[in-house]
Amino acid sequence: MITISRQRGVGFVDTIIGVAILAIVFFGIFGAFRLGVQLVADAKARGGATALVNEKMEFIRSLPYDEVGTEGGIPSGDIPQEESITLNGISYTRRVFIQYKDAPQDGTGDDDENGITEDYKVVKV
Repeated sequence: MITISRQRGVGFVDTIIGVAILAIVFFGIFGAFRLGVQLVADAKARGGATALVNEKMEFIRSLPYDEVGTEGGIPSGDIPQEESITLNGISYTRRVFIQYKDAPQDGTGDDDENGITEDYKVVKV
C-alpha cells in the first residue's frame, strides 16, 4: 500500500506573495486617502483666498471714487498694495492693483473727445 503524505501549512513563497498583495492594496488605499486629504486642504485654501478677495473688493466698492487708489500708486489712495494675512492657519499675500482705463467709446489717447483719458478705474485683487 502506498501512502501519500500531504503537507499542510503555508509555504514561504505563499507568504511573500500574500504580503506583497496586501502591501499593494494598503499603499493604494493610503495613497487615495492622502490624495483626498490634499484635495480637501486645497479646497479650503482656495475658499479662504476667495473670501479674502471678496472682502477687499467689497471694501473698495464701498469707497468714494476719488479715494480708490493704492499707497504710492497711480491713482494714489490709502489701500495697501500688498498685505500678508493669516486665515484659518493659512498665510496669504493679498495684492491690489488699481489703474486708470481710457474708455474707447469717447476716443482713446489724443483722440479722446472730452480730453480726459482717465475715464474709469480697474481694480485687480
